[in-house]
Amino acid sequence: MYGVSKLVSTEGVTLISFSKIPSDTSFISEILTMVSDAQVNIDMISLSDTQSGYHSLSFTVDDSSFGDVLTLVGLCKQRYPSIRPLVSSGNCKVSLYGEEMRTMPGVAAMAISSVVSAGADIRLITTSEVDISLLVAESSMFDVIRVLEKSFAL
Repeated sequence: MYGVSKLVSTEGVTLISFSKIPSDTSFISEILTMVSDAQVNIDMISLSDTQSGYHSLSFTVDDSSFGDVLTLVGLCKQRYPSIRPLVSSGNCKVSLYGEEMRTMPGVAAMAISSVVSAGADIRLITTSEVDISLLVAESSMFDVIRVLEKSFAL
């Protein structure tokens, strides 16, 4: 209801963030290729321009890939000492789906307001025309699901 017909959660998600990476897409391609070559599957991806000649790149992987990711982060740091990596495991992805999202304004605003009202920290947001995925700490997962189910009458 209210643009959302389905809620799905995924536990055991690790967030990898790199700040101060060169605003050169070849660097981003190199990082993602290294992850792929290590046979690690990436889920959510977010790229932002810091407007200072640098980008920030964040992506998520399954917690079972934590060791492989730490190795890759170390290799990236060796190659590019200026980057600032951050690895955070123990997260949960909560995804809201609905075909009505294509034409219904305010779904993301309602979802984010609901999560904030539950006292949860949103660590990453990705969207498409028909879904919104929010990364939160696993410790707040049940509160987030409860408040989203209530807000969207699921």
